[in-house]
Amino acid sequence: MRTWRMCTTQELSGVSAVFGQRIDGCLSYIAGRLAAPLQEARDAGQLPVGTDPQALAMLLVNCWEGAALRSRLSHDPAPLGAMLDFFFAAATRE
Repeated sequence: MRTWRMCTTQELSGVSAVFGQRIDGCLSYIAGRLAAPLQEARDAGQLPVGTDPQALAMLLVNCWEGAALRSRLSHDPAPLGAMLDFFFAAATRE
């Protein structure tokens, strides 16, 4: 198997500054969309009072991207479920 053919979007983002900026913009957009419901959850008391919804959203996107890469490499969705279970247990802890 030729491992050089198994490039992912994350890996390709380092090849070109323009490509990297586009990927960063897409991930930031996704995090921005996630921040609103996280803000609502914080306001409803479902997340600790000091939670930064934008930072939490970016962390969620970053964790998801890592778990997605592992999932693709192993051809198994388990890393995605494990990441979500861990993330939301940690995020809701006081």
